[in-house]
Order: sequence, then structure tokens, then C-alpha cells
Amino acid sequence: MILAFVANIDAEPSVALFPNPLQQHLDGVLTLQQRYHGRFSENASVLYAITADAPHDVDRTGTLRYRALKPDEIRVLELSPGKWDDPIAGEITHVSINNPGEYRAISYVWGSLLPDKKFHVDTPGGKIEITASLEAALRVLRGKGGILRLWADAVCINQQDLLEKGLQIRKMSDIFSKAERVVAWLGEEEKGD
Repeated sequence: MILAFVANIDAEPSVALFPNPLQQHLDGVLTLQQRYHGRFSENASVLYAITADAPHDVDRTGTLRYRALKPDEIRVLELSPGKWDDPIAGEITHVSINNPGEYRAISYVWGSLLPDKKFHVDTPGGKIEITASLEAALRVLRGKGGILRLWADAVCINQQDLLEKGLQIRKMSDIFSKAERVVAWLGEEEKGD
């Protein structure tokens, strides 16, 4: 049995196919709230998902609204060069996972978003909020003279779209194996180390 999920029909229509919804309910991944209403957790199994192709857009808060990915696509951040104190800026591009070009993938400690201090990447489409750990990594990794193509999950996966997250997480082995270099960021050096 397959459950078809259709959402945002008026704005950005999306469709997702979930296998074996009864088993997902028994596993606690799908919770039924009312008759004909349910909610999937982030680790739901997704067979296929697609969202209408729309341009990146900015919401009322200045935050980037991601354009939907095609089934064979990933996003890459083209990180702009800058000095240490310059704002972190770049552009999100869509590339085929089959032929993504050169990019680096970063694995880092997520940490938490600090309520009293906001970190973000400025893009032409709006801001993308990031953790302090990723902000420090991007400052260290960016150069002063050229664009760095980089994949970082917090920026390259729409964290608000559970369907997309599930599909992109399944591609992470491909994403890391196709990167020209993988960078492991453990954090800034402690004083005395």
C-alpha cells in the first residue's frame, strides 16, 4: 500500500509517496490526528517527492524561500570571497547529482541556534539562518579571491521541508563521495590547544 500526500495546491504544489503507511503508523512515524488528518515525523520513508518548479523567493522576514529540487538535483552554495569580518554571502545553485561539477562537502557539529545572536548567509534570494558552528567554518573556508562551491546540509537542504530532507538525506553518501574534498569541522580551536 502507498499513501499519496498532496500539499500546497494553491502556492507551490507538492506530491510525495509514502510506502506502507500502516507500518509507519505502527513505528510511530505517522501519527493520526483526526479523521483524514495525519503528520509524518522527519524520519519517514519517502518513495518519491516532487514540488512545482518555482524560483527562489524571499518571504516577509527576508528569509530565502527555496526553489524546489528536481529528483536528480542537489543545491550547492557558491560562497563569495571575503575578509574575516565581511558578511558571509553567496548564491544557491541547483546542480545534477550525476554531474555536479567541483564542490567541497562539509561535515560539522551542528550545535544550536543561539537565541541572542543570529548568524546567516546572505543570498540574492534572502537570508539563510545558520548555526554559530557553521558560521565559523564558512569564515575559515572562504577565500579572499574566488568563489568556493560548497555543500553544507543546513544551507543546501530546505530544513523546513520534511519531504525534501528525507530525500536529500538518502543522497548524502552520493553527495559526499562526489565532492572533490570533504572537510570535517570540529569547531574553533580552544585557547591553550
